[in-house]
Amino acid sequence: MGFMRGRLAVLSFLALALVVCRPCAFADETSRAKVENVLLQRGEDGDMLVDFAVTGTIDKKLVETLDSGLPVRLVFEIRVVRAAKFLMGGVISYSKFERVLEKDNLKNRYRVTIGDDYSDFGSLAEAMAMMVNVTDISVVQLSELLPDERYRMEIVVKLEEFRLPFFLHRVLPFLGYWDVTTPVSITNVPKDFSRQP
Repeated sequence: MGFMRGRLAVLSFLALALVVCRPCAFADETSRAKVENVLLQRGEDGDMLVDFAVTGTIDKKLVETLDSGLPVRLVFEIRVVRAAKFLMGGVISYSKFERVLEKDNLKNRYRVTIGDDYSDFGSLAEAMAMMVNVTDISVVQLSELLPDERYRMEIVVKLEEFRLPFFLHRVLPFLGYWDVTTPVSITNVPKDFSRQP
């Protein structure tokens, strides 16, 4: 009888933990952010270029974070993957880069930083247009794609706030961590991309 009561207590605790933790673990499922309009094309240097856009990124948390003076960033991850064939598939190329958005509250202007370059904008919509529209990113040399093999491109984008030092989050508890990760966008690479024109 005591054994059954102990098992019931453990099962009750696990059920409660699932109910409490589920909203945190699956917070991104309710996000509207996603990668759309993926376009693959041949580059002039014998490489494959990709264009895409990230939609559904402007929300209340983003605006509140910028208004508080904290910058936010988009982290882009792009992989070209060979489809598994007798366990010989794998990542052919991997690219990672970021774009940073911050607000000057005194001037009510937004700054987007890409690498060493930055641009200023008078509205959040204009700044986000530069943040979320990606064009002509070189992802792989076409010579690395073998004829008669199947490839796909996987794109994931993470929208995140810059991390404050831990002691500042204790002093400013209203600034909680938040991250939004898009679902993986998968695009099949056309077979003729492996053949030089």
